[in-house]
Amino acid sequence: MKFSLPNKGFMYPAIGMFLSLLIIILLTEQGSGLYFFSDNRTFLGDFYFKYGTQLGEEPMYAILTIGALFISYRMAIKIPFIGFSIMGLSYLLKGIFLHKRPVMYYSELGIMDQFNVVEGVHLITGLTSFPSGHTMSGFGLFYLIALQFNKNWKVGLLCFWVAATIGISRIYLFEHFCKDVLVGAIIGMLVAQLMDYIFSYKKDDPSFWMNKSLRQLTRKTTV
Repeated sequence: MKFSLPNKGFMYPAIGMFLSLLIIILLTEQGSGLYFFSDNRTFLGDFYFKYGTQLGEEPMYAILTIGALFISYRMAIKIPFIGFSIMGLSYLLKGIFLHKRPVMYYSELGIMDQFNVVEGVHLITGLTSFPSGHTMSGFGLFYLIALQFNKNWKVGLLCFWVAATIGISRIYLFEHFCKDVLVGAIIGMLVAQLMDYIFSYKKDDPSFWMNKSLRQLTRKTTV
């Protein structure tokens, strides 16, 4: 049986991002990404990542769920389902690993004043750094959408761009280390792949109710 990667528009750049993060983690000291962004902040970057990070939060799930109703009921069910699953898994893993957030880590070292943080961003402290919940959410949600359009690499690439924006924003905004983002992204994609498998029942049967949508209902109403 020939192996084929899921949506290549998402998978190829995702693999490239993961390898880049892994190299940074292995060859540089912890926090190198934080130092880099601290020294290279711009007004456009601050604006982009400050609001881009919110694409992995609850309002986006609500918007996409409503939109998915016009694609398929199956998709509209999977989106909130993966949201709650990742939320629970994130709380569980953070409670197990108890890694320090960057602001806590550097405050204890007494060098927090070396960093230039983004104005107006609330820096979370405590032992909730690993893995990044926002990154899990972003890569889980948008990889799930890419799987829905598996043969459309352009949609996959767009979904990756949004997911990567969420992940990188967590480093840019001084909320997470590179390792938190790398592991969060991988976990999010694994959860999405599992979710896609769980909800695969009769996915090729156009007459099955989960494969229908509100678009078909509105067509019948107007006829």
